[in-house]
Amino acid sequence: MGATEEAGEYFEQGNEAITIVMESEELVDYLPYRWGQQIWKNMIHISSELILYPNGAFETNSILKDDSRHRKYENTLTFNLRFKDSNNLLCNISSVSGNISPGEQKPYSTSGQNNECIKNNFALLKSGVVVANFEWSCAER
Repeated sequence: MGATEEAGEYFEQGNEAITIVMESEELVDYLPYRWGQQIWKNMIHISSELILYPNGAFETNSILKDDSRHRKYENTLTFNLRFKDSNNLLCNISSVSGNISPGEQKPYSTSGQNNECIKNNFALLKSGVVVANFEWSCAER
């Protein structure tokens, strides 16, 4: 089972990065992406978030829940960049795998710095030519 969802909805509202002013008056641009609930059998992807920065840094946060009473699931969460028009893969940003036991809810987080693909394509991300993509695969064990 696999689920793929594109964060294109974010870009429909202006194609612009969010800019915040830090206490030091330094401007920081970043692009946030969020994906909502998805369900496969008794496995629930509650949410995922990806934040990209122009310097190549990134953060991911996901929450998964096993709503079954007797099954165990193996999950893989992958974040990547794709060309919006063709859906062709540009690069993978991060991937994490984990097992969840019945009734369990788990957060999964990753982060990184100096990702060349993010750095080199941040302008294309801001313009919407390249989009962040989230893939969740789930299998019973």
